[in-house]
Amino acid sequence: WNRSRLMFVGQGKAGKTATVRSLLGQPFVADWDSTIGADISEVKSTREKGEWRKDSLNSESDPVSSYFAARIMLGMGKPKLHVLREQIGSEEKKYVQKTNKTKTTYEKQDKKYVREARLDKNTGSSSRNKVAKDSNTMMNSPGGRKNEVVQEYDENLLLNARNDADALILSLWDFGGQKVFYAMHHLFLTKHGVYLLVFDMREILNLRTRNAAMKYMSFWLSSIRLHAPLSPILLVGTFLDRIDSEGDLREINNILREKMKSSAAQIINCDSEDLVFFPVDNEKGFGIIELRLKIEEVARNGSLFNEQVSMRFINFLDELLSAKYRENEQKPFLTLPVVKKMASKVGINNSATLLMALEFFHECGMLIHLTATQALTNMIILKPQWLIDALSKVIRDVDNVQHVHDIDEFANVGLKADLDMVSENALASRDFLEYVWDKGEVDFLLDYLKITMFLSEWNVHKGDESWFLIPCLLRNTYEKKIDGLKCIFDFSKGFLSSEIFHRLTCLIVSYCSEYRSKYGDVAECLVDFNPELYRNFASIACVPGFQFQLLYDSDLNRIIAFIENKTFAARTLHVIQAMLLKAKSDTVIMGAGTGWEILLENDITSDLIGYSDARKQLLLPWFDDVNRAFGSGNGSLNVDLNTLF
Repeated sequence: WNRSRLMFVGQGKAGKTATVRSLLGQPFVADWDSTIGADISEVKSTREKGEWRKDSLNSESDPVSSYFAARIMLGMGKPKLHVLREQIGSEEKKYVQKTNKTKTTYEKQDKKYVREARLDKNTGSSSRNKVAKDSNTMMNSPGGRKNEVVQEYDENLLLNARNDADALILSLWDFGGQKVFYAMHHLFLTKHGVYLLVFDMREILNLRTRNAAMKYMSFWLSSIRLHAPLSPILLVGTFLDRIDSEGDLREINNILREKMKSSAAQIINCDSEDLVFFPVDNEKGFGIIELRLKIEEVARNGSLFNEQVSMRFINFLDELLSAKYRENEQKPFLTLPVVKKMASKVGINNSATLLMALEFFHECGMLIHLTATQALTNMIILKPQWLIDALSKVIRDVDNVQHVHDIDEFANVGLKADLDMVSENALASRDFLEYVWDKGEVDFLLDYLKITMFLSEWNVHKGDESWFLIPCLLRNTYEKKIDGLKCIFDFSKGFLSSEIFHRLTCLIVSYCSEYRSKYGDVAECLVDFNPELYRNFASIACVPGFQFQLLYDSDLNRIIAFIENKTFAARTLHVIQAMLLKAKSDTVIMGAGTGWEILLENDITSDLIGYSDARKQLLLPWFDDVNRAFGSGNGSLNVDLNTLF
């Protein structure tokens, strides 16, 4: 398969984009604008040249299947083309198989060779001659396949395949580092690939900024550990030119080694310097060659690179890319029924096999296909950058002048008030979204973002205009004292991000909206009620007396529900637990490894008691007449959570 995926994450202004540019051999730009959302690019690397160059898949001009088959035939003793095409029956249940050979190790002499190839063109030339000679010998051997190949492939294709016999294709994802963008990252993080966590070494040395910098790094390491527990991580320290001494590097190393113990198994060390991170100077290029070599070594030893992929999958990819680049194809996404027809053209008639192929291409970063719900399964996004750009037109870092919307532009089209609502209250009108998305696929985007719990409908106010809550845009922090009986969802043994809290807020808003739409007569008194929403707190009423009050405690990794009306204690516990279990089942949002403990406050002693013990004791009011709390006694309060999800 010879492909892998690189994901660059880290704090804003740490130098992620500068590092990407350095790896690509592009010049350093001191005042480069910070990334909005994420940027995706694709590069090709060969051991022979020791450099990365931009590359792209375009099935209209370069069928992947033809190139892929030509490379195999030229290369490496793999089966003939007609054999590959007939390898169908045995692969129906297993769409990708591991190679039987031991994975190729990137030996020390290979590292030395690449360094020499980069610095000495004669070495590279010598190697190119050897590759050409070996390939020609194989093609002209007595039992060779030259005649068969020439009949099916033109000379340019064969030449390209020969030159790229050992090529590595890398999909680079450069994620924006501002906190406001973290809410969208969960849609794009995958369990396979290589992660590069970029940080500013000066922030670690400075006592005033160290804690904040380490908090950012811990957040990303925890997030990667949840979404990709087996993927390798390279820590990249930037601004090497601002580090005064070897002693400073050792100090940074000691701090990181101590703080990153929980992720030590995933972190790739810089062996040449005996460091847990790779120090680089993007302005002068110091450390870049060694970083590039290590990335390639890790990628070539990774699971994606070494997969053996069925030719049916490659032909299917051609069909998808053809639709992606077709001039008259306006939609950047396809529905599952349409994709099924495309798959059937290349012999993929089994739904399970089709979903496996889509999962594989999703992991490679070629498309986006989430399967947490049937609605998501039905959506295949062919252009990930399109979705990123659409989200980035709504999500902006208002504290960064480069990201702020043009106020005059919105005033000229009569949307100044709508822009203010987004900036101040995290509420977006349908008119605002239609404008920023240029009326392109608005219904699809709204459905997609509601299903992924990125936003929720906001039905608090009367009126014809539709409004949507986007919790990740909430700015203010709630600092007042909150009264009520406590139910604590404790994530301290794992990981709790603000994004999980924001999606829980979306679900509760949808839940309460369902009440108001289903039982309008009961909720009529709530028409003028405005929920209180903050980055760390939400107070939302369903019906009189039944109110959700949730506090996100980022320091202690927990969510606390405060109950004022104890009659609804059991129902509040049940609903929040069901919502968190739903989010856990959707590993895209929470990560399969996320877990929590429930602690319930004793109404008499104020002690905190674990859920299991409280249930055995039938602790009041959490387990007071459960049937009445959930059942027909309050029938008007029943909303089907499965329907909501």
